Amino acid sequence: MYQCASMISKSYDGLDPLDNAQLIEALKNNQEMALTILACAAHQRRIVDDVLILNRLENEMLSITPIPVKPYELVAHVGKIFQVELETESISFDITRDRSYNECDIDTVLLDPSRLTQIFINLLGNSAKFVRSSERKRIHIRYGASRVRPDKDTKSSWAGLSLHWSGEEVLQQEQSQRQETADDEELYMRFCVEDTGPGMTLEEIHKLFKRWSQASSITHTQYGGSGLGLYISAALAKRQGGRIGVSSTKGVGSTFAFFIRTQRVKTDEQNGSCMAAAASSMSTAESKLTRPAISAGRTAGSYGDLSSTKSVGASGGAVRSILLVEDNLVNQKLLAKQLRKVGHTVHVANNGFEALDVLKKSFSYSSNDVEGERGTIDIDIDIILMDWEMPRCNGLECSRRIRQMEEEGRLSHLPIVGITANARDEQLQTALAAGMDDILTKPFLLDDLEAKIGKWT
Repeated sequence: MYQCASMISKSYDGLDPLDNAQLIEALKNNQEMALTILACAAHQRRIVDDVLILNRLENEMLSITPIPVKPYELVAHVGKIFQVELETESISFDITRDRSYNECDIDTVLLDPSRLTQIFINLLGNSAKFVRSSERKRIHIRYGASRVRPDKDTKSSWAGLSLHWSGEEVLQQEQSQRQETADDEELYMRFCVEDTGPGMTLEEIHKLFKRWSQASSITHTQYGGSGLGLYISAALAKRQGGRIGVSSTKGVGSTFAFFIRTQRVKTDEQNGSCMAAAASSMSTAESKLTRPAISAGRTAGSYGDLSSTKSVGASGGAVRSILLVEDNLVNQKLLAKQLRKVGHTVHVANNGFEALDVLKKSFSYSSNDVEGERGTIDIDIDIILMDWEMPRCNGLECSRRIRQMEEEGRLSHLPIVGITANARDEQLQTALAAGMDDILTKPFLLDDLEAKIGKWT
């Protein structure tokens, strides 16, 4: 990354500014270097995320928070995360629901969508990586349900896979993690990720699910990775009362299967109160992953459709007037430049107090204020991008003050998207409770931010 950045910074040294051929060649080289930096950054981030999750697992700090979820919606959501990448690589992808799903009468069950998505991401990420070099490129997700613990069920459709299961045969589950149903009925959700990759030998399979371990040295050399993904997936499955296993044939492909223990949610009232939280948890899990951004439709949010009164920017989305609240001058300059480049108008503030001063000069501020407080009215604000960690007045305190001004009738409602590296579930809930409408976790790509802006405006 240092070498690429150095090459970009010196790429125009000695060039003839009138020689278009030289300039075009330099631009092409810079683009290649930038893509290399992105790839290296994505790899680093994956390793850092894995190490942090590993640390939390080993220190019993990783919480499992089941909420009402419709499994078919969650699986479809996971598929969308990989949609662009799989299409780009010409990888065939499909999802199948087993008959067992209907036989067990599944609609809404208690799951932790964030943790379940983490397992899926590890498995699908591996499959996409290995299938890429295969002649026949196909990934298939199957999901179903079982009233019998799947690793004990010899009659299930999994029996023919000869799965090699991870971990100990008997799992010690805490009472709080078992999620007992009223009649103590056993219920498990089960998922399979099948691919047409190179497959593995039995010797290689035995090396899986171990910390810092990969199937072979060739795997690391050819495909990269930290050797933590499957270990973490196995630990997450275990924490949710389940297990993960694999069936593979060299030269044919591999199937990774996992299950988790759950229970039904029977009342519509419980379901309705928590589905928004489920969507938020899945979005959080997705934002922590480095995947190509999916083009987001510019649909109207709860603040109405403003696209009819706005022009279209270079990115294809509606142009907005944005208040960027960020104390780090490098981040502030870079992000403002990116947003302006795609057509947005950007106003900047270095902390919460400065942000409040800017808002008092905007059209959103009420004229029924103290004389002289408003100042010159020359700023139009559609959305606020709010950093969390800032001196004097941080993002949480600023959001609270903005919402208080709205309650007092001094400010019309403005959407606030928090931008932060504080990505733990409890931290995200704190941000939402402070008045932020949504969260975008660092680091992110401009496409991710554009999707959030489009969503809330």
